[in-house]
Amino acid sequence: METEPRSVDAPDRLSRSTGYTVRLLGKVDLIHCGAPRRLPRSRKVKALLGYLAMSPKPVLRSRLCDLLWDRVSDPRAELRWALSKLRRIFGEHSSAVVAEGDWVSFDRAAVTVDALQFLDLVARLNPTATIAELNAADAQYAGEFFGDLQGSLPPRFDAWLTGQRAMLAAEHRSVLERMVAALGLTAPARMQALRRLIACWQFDDGAHIALLRSLVACREIGEAKRHLEATRRAYREEGINEDGLLRAWHDMRRQVAARGREASDRHPERASPDAPPDGRIPLIAVAPFGAGDPDAQVVANSLAHDVTVGIARLRSPFVLAPSSALALADRGLSLTEIARSVRADYALAGEIARIGPKLCVDLDLMAVETDRLIWSDRIAFHHERAPEVTNDVAVRITAALAAEIEVNECHRAFQKPVATLTAWQAHHRGLWHLHRFTRADNDMAIGFFNRAASLDPVLARNFAGLSYAHWMNAFAFRPAERARELRHALDAASRGLHADPKDPAALWSMSRALWMSNDEAAASRTIDQAIDLSPSFALARHSRSFCECQTGDPKRAIEDSRIAERLSPFDPWRYAMHGVQALANLRLGNRAEAVEAALSLTSMPNAHVQARGLAALVMAACGELADARREIAVVRTLRPSYRLGDFFCAYHVSGDLQSLFGRVAPRIGLPS
Repeated sequence: METEPRSVDAPDRLSRSTGYTVRLLGKVDLIHCGAPRRLPRSRKVKALLGYLAMSPKPVLRSRLCDLLWDRVSDPRAELRWALSKLRRIFGEHSSAVVAEGDWVSFDRAAVTVDALQFLDLVARLNPTATIAELNAADAQYAGEFFGDLQGSLPPRFDAWLTGQRAMLAAEHRSVLERMVAALGLTAPARMQALRRLIACWQFDDGAHIALLRSLVACREIGEAKRHLEATRRAYREEGINEDGLLRAWHDMRRQVAARGREASDRHPERASPDAPPDGRIPLIAVAPFGAGDPDAQVVANSLAHDVTVGIARLRSPFVLAPSSALALADRGLSLTEIARSVRADYALAGEIARIGPKLCVDLDLMAVETDRLIWSDRIAFHHERAPEVTNDVAVRITAALAAEIEVNECHRAFQKPVATLTAWQAHHRGLWHLHRFTRADNDMAIGFFNRAASLDPVLARNFAGLSYAHWMNAFAFRPAERARELRHALDAASRGLHADPKDPAALWSMSRALWMSNDEAAASRTIDQAIDLSPSFALARHSRSFCECQTGDPKRAIEDSRIAERLSPFDPWRYAMHGVQALANLRLGNRAEAVEAALSLTSMPNAHVQARGLAALVMAACGELADARREIAVVRTLRPSYRLGDFFCAYHVSGDLQSLFGRVAPRIGLPS
């Protein structure tokens, strides 16, 4: 029978003065007081050393046997032999290898691990990390994880090793990309960072193109040509297509030749054929909707107009004026010809058909340059209800278009080299990270939003994204720095409203910051303004429901949350919408509905620690203690120190609800 492990941090363990460091980045080694210790030649002993060093808690002997000795007659004997070898290399400090019953571990007080130190450095990099801090993290990455481990090992260990290598390499790449994108970095330092990135990722088109751009910008044309030729030779030797490099190079040369022309001709490059020119805000052309009969045509005209107005109210993307779309259509131009004649990036086609008593609206959204269909939908309603539902249908279409275009723009931005991002692309790169709802990604998002704001200080959405990312730090990821992060959130929201006082996203971000400042009345007025300006803005609906579910009207919270989910059924914030419904239903006494919403929240992978804490408390309050305890276990993995006080600092619950949560928290293992 396998017993529970004892803590490897017990007070009777060795102190850090033993001075052992396990090196797993690059050449595998064990260093004691600055001198390497001789390691056994056995690859499996080295593999065991690395696996134990990277394990955050004790490992079962059976697990180690399955990993490294799955095809031997006596795997436990092999494990004992390997452990004896490890103890021997630790000399008088052999107790650093802890084997207690069925569990094996390293004493973390006695052993430091370079790979874990690297990950710790990366985790501590905040959005305003200095170049020196980024350099320190880069220097810690001495090479590929288990870089000198040659030959094959059992499949399960190989799978673990592949995953660790990929994870560490991706973290290192993120450090290098942040160095490249850092504001204030000199051109030589940026080129040095790019060369470091290329040394690790030899066939990354984006890094090569960014370096070529930097060289051309510094007028080092000869060096740029030499780098291009050397890179092309390497690509040809590996059989890798070099067309992307050549296109980018020719675009750069044309750009140099075009200097001095008017601004609209200065930027000929397009990283991909469907990218908006110059990374500008995209333009969508909404063509007049067609219909099969005169009555349906009236509805079609109304819908096309309302959708166009709805997109314009969102402020992003830009939309072709209805009069221009109608004039071009009257010339007999097709939708694609209309879009291309005005250099639109997206085109929306709509057709209404009468099928029995229903009117069916068929919609197609295209990326113009590639003629690629990126979204299609059909909405049906009874023809007699057309006057009363047309506005709601237009709101739904507008919300769906905004969501699909945002996703597409995020994908485009992610394919661009970091050093070449425009403000629009940096903003969407920030959104991509923001929607992952982790501390590391949130910090990355702040960096990209800052970059976008510095490149385009009049685009309010840059500041809205920045404000919300700081809000998330205060709410979920950096509670110890709540006051500072809240100041940043308020400042960014204010700058967004200064840039555009009628941008719904700017109003939304200000409402969130005001709510966290405990000015709930002002927050409510501000979010109402955002919804009045843009009824299709799903996040504004969700934000109002978020406030109402805690201290306001729970019925209104559920209504707004369901509208938000209907407007954006695949929204990255969907877990939060279900959190609203869980808390609001609990306040109304609808326990079954509250538990259902809480369980739905817990099934969503991007739910952060505060959302999961809410789900656990709601389930506990409804008597579902087993489910609540399982969710608290997940909360513990995300933040081991999480307490009920952290929940109360984030959410505005009071009175009976606060007392209820206080009573059930100890029953699910959540300390106060």
